[in-house]
Amino acid sequence: KLHLQDAKARLWPNPWRLFPGEITANRPEPAQDGAALVTVSMPTCGTPPDLLRKAVLGVLGQTERRIRLIVVNDAGGRSCWDAIADIGDARLTRLDMPENVGAYACHAETLRRCSTEWWSPHDSDDYCLPDRYAALLRAAGETGDDVVLGGYTDIGVSGRERTMPPHGSPQGTALAKHIRYMTVWAGALWRASWL
Repeated sequence: KLHLQDAKARLWPNPWRLFPGEITANRPEPAQDGAALVTVSMPTCGTPPDLLRKAVLGVLGQTERRIRLIVVNDAGGRSCWDAIADIGDARLTRLDMPENVGAYACHAETLRRCSTEWWSPHDSDDYCLPDRYAALLRAAGETGDDVVLGGYTDIGVSGRERTMPPHGSPQGTALAKHIRYMTVWAGALWRASWL
């Protein structure tokens, strides 16, 4: 279902601006041996700062280090940047949307900037275990699939854990794209060329 906000975002020639001082046009790319393999997309709008910080540190703390994280502020105010201001990791990119356009438009912008083989969405209030992307990439390598979707573990306020299996099953054109489902901690990994 297409939302007006998403359609409006597509009409802008450049529906984003760089976070001031964060990225410059001549910023060196990582060395080839350390080149990013996965672009992680993390839209945020009003996420509590402590949860955003934990989500960002969870992605950057992965055992798989070849990750580029793009956090997109969907016009949610400056508190998101304050929460991660001291994180100086070169793999972190910050983007501001000029107005609230919704998570889908934010993901579309990160996909437009994706130069890695793999792309992955990540909620700004979710923490991931350190081996999430290593497990997803291992599964993708073993199966040759273009998409690997996983389940997640929901931890309630009381601390009670509930493991959720992946949602749905492949249908129609999805079958032609060799989608395979597996359970890993809250995950989806998409081959960027497939998208």
